[in-house]
Amino acid sequence: MKKELDGKDHSILAILQSEGRLSAENIGKRIGIPKNTVLRRLRRLKGQGYIKAFSAVLDPYKLEKSVGVLVLVNVTMNDEPNKEEAKKEIQQRIAGEILKIPGVQSAWVVSGPYDIVIRARAETVFEVGEIVIKRLRLIEGVKSTLTCIDLLPATESLKLQIPELSGTKGSTSGKDARHDKTLVFKTDSDPEE
Repeated sequence: MKKELDGKDHSILAILQSEGRLSAENIGKRIGIPKNTVLRRLRRLKGQGYIKAFSAVLDPYKLEKSVGVLVLVNVTMNDEPNKEEAKKEIQQRIAGEILKIPGVQSAWVVSGPYDIVIRARAETVFEVGEIVIKRLRLIEGVKSTLTCIDLLPATESLKLQIPELSGTKGSTSGKDARHDKTLVFKTDSDPEE
């Protein structure tokens, strides 16, 4: 099944990323559609998983969680017959356990010399030590860790780049989807073309 997003959907997503508290009525005024249409599109975008959640982005410095860290984790591999599949399962299990640790914000299974990358926040470096030494390293399968502490305030952004759309569907501007009013995104369940 193909999911289609048009220019209005992209505009709604871009506006919400910048101004998440803006009302459906104001979003509609900005992009030229009625409030009820905006609400219907928001329900559809949420239902299809394009919008994962509506939430506030908190300031960790004001909330005394100013120590940010990335922790790189290596996992232990037992003598498994199918090493790649077993490693994937071990990584996913460990990442799931890591996410239960207070202070951990995210855990990604990654490629490269490390198996998992963790993002965490704490009040003090001592608290980071508690997270890494007394919680993380005690998880079965964790072989080693490398902790990198933020030295400067974060300049991160949680925003995704939303492609700007121009032209109309079926325009003669080429086959590049960026110039087509409708973008088609394939899902894992799409048949091979």
